[in-house]
Amino acid sequence: MLKWQPTVVIDERDTWIGSTVKDYENMALNLQSLLRYIKGQNSIISYYEKCNKEKE
Repeated sequence: MLKWQPTVVIDERDTWIGSTVKDYENMALNLQSLLRYIKGQNSIISYYEKCNKEKE
């Protein structure tokens, strides 16, 4: 997992979060990796659900 280190600025009314271009790229790659993992898990779950339906 790539590191993302946002810059946070807090004043009395607002909170601002900023990042560099490299941090933004890392965040996008992390999200892509997470989505790939979730899709893989969904495939595994679907497989086992199908196996359980066939047994019934």
